[in-house]
Amino acid sequence: MGNISVCRNINSEKFTWDGDKKDRRSAILEGQAIGRTIKGAAASPGVAEGPAVVLSDPDNLAALYRIKEGALLVCSTASRNLIAIIPRLAALATERGGTLAITSGVAREHGVPAVVGAAGLAGMIKTGDIIRVDGTTGTVEIVKVRPAKSAHI
Repeated sequence: MGNISVCRNINSEKFTWDGDKKDRRSAILEGQAIGRTIKGAAASPGVAEGPAVVLSDPDNLAALYRIKEGALLVCSTASRNLIAIIPRLAALATERGGTLAITSGVAREHGVPAVVGAAGLAGMIKTGDIIRVDGTTGTVEIVKVRPAKSAHI
């Protein structure tokens, strides 16, 4: 038999208990919202800022192909269907998915900033909100919320 490697924790960052049911480390690792910043996994480096386009169903090909060039796409999962439009995006942010997923690799290949595994993302962001996707740190920040249209009688 060959050598057996021993796994060890290489994360030297210290986390403290914040008084909630989960410690701060769990909240960050699970992608929970922290103020107006949502933490996920850094899948492809770079930063992009602009209006968000929220796609509720990445398997809806008709809606997927209507997404315009330069969009900051927010969706629930890193579906394989996204592969075809990733080169057109300014950034990608998903609630589920991992850094080793094929969509993350395609985003890196095309230089598109991407954050994946940011739980609660699609529920917090609406189409038209101004967001900043930082694929280097793995954060999505809501810069400005789209104003609600007032109802006229």
